[in-house]
Formats: sequence, C-alpha cells, structure tokens
Amino acid sequence: MGSTESYLARAPPVGGVLLPIMDGICADPEFDYEQPPFLGDEAWEEFEEAVHDAVERMWKTRCEIVGLFVSVGLTFLVSFLVAAYAAMNGKDLDSYRLDDVSDEKKVLAEIVLMPILGAGTILPRMYMLRTNRECDKEIRLACRRLESRCDGNLRVEYRTMHTDFCRRKGTYPFRAIALTPIVRATPAPAPAATLGLFGFTSPFKAS
Repeated sequence: MGSTESYLARAPPVGGVLLPIMDGICADPEFDYEQPPFLGDEAWEEFEEAVHDAVERMWKTRCEIVGLFVSVGLTFLVSFLVAAYAAMNGKDLDSYRLDDVSDEKKVLAEIVLMPILGAGTILPRMYMLRTNRECDKEIRLACRRLESRCDGNLRVEYRTMHTDFCRRKGTYPFRAIALTPIVRATPAPAPAATLGLFGFTSPFKAS
C-alpha cells in the first residue's frame, strides 16, 4: 500500500509535468523550473513567485536533527556541572564515579535531564513542522488561484506525503506540484437527417 501510494505521488501526470519541491531526508526544498509551454507568461510568473516565496521559508528536513544535537550537548553540560559540583565538595574529578551519587541525586538528575532531552528533540521539530504547514497552505492557495485563472483548462495538484510529526520508518517528506492541461473533446457533428416513410426524420439515408 505504501509503495503504491509513493509511486502514484511521484508519477508525472499524463500530458502534464511534475515539479518536485522536496524529496528525501536531506533534500533542500526548492522551486526553480522553466515555464511550462501550456502556461501563459503572466499566469506562470504570478504562480512561480508565490510558490518560490513559500518554499524559501520552509525548513530543511535535516534541520530536525539539530534539536537532537542540542539536547545531547545539554546533557553533557549538565553531567559536567554535576561532576564539577562533586569536585567542589571534596571529590576528585578523576576519581568521581556515578556510584558515589546517592539515589536521591540520581532521581533528581533524571528529572532534570529527561525534560531537557525531550524538549531539545521535540520542540524544534514541532516548530519546523508548524512553519512548513503554513508554507504548504500558501502553496495550495497559489495552486487554486492558478487553476481558477486558467478557467478550468488546467488541473493543478499539490502532492504531499510523510510531512506529519510521526511517519513510518524509512519514509521521507515529499512535496511536488502536478500541472495537467485539460483537453476538452470536440463533439462529433450530428448525421444528416432524412425524411422517412411516415413523416418522421431518420438519421439513416435511404439506399
């Protein structure tokens, strides 16, 4: 199911173009493409400017690991402060061992360290996801405006996958815009009618 969904999202539309914005854990969001041949200059410039501005404000996916490094750094800092406090109370840093710390202090250290680890890992990612969602809204709005501007002759679809806080292992954020021109069929001309035996019209010619 997941592979099928991924394939359909990444498949270019028939007769149209697929413009990827982000695809991969280390991919930088970008939108820099030539004007499609089926779009007018004014419509494309307005659409390209709106999407480009929103993409420029998106956070890179790899920035999510910054919070992890920050939390690990804070953990080492707190551990160093604990060791320094022990040294100030007459213990040598080289001979300082975790076994020398009382159970009460161990519990206190866990109470202090766990929120630091959690906040350093979760809060930055929540902020980045919230910012990217706002940019997604602006891109969808630009897609609706372009579709409306083309009077139903163009289908504009903003495809996204795995952009939520929780995602399956091995999946990465994906964002792309699919542009599909709508070709309307020309109705075939009606066959010539001829007068029948009983006065009604018939679409068949008499032989």
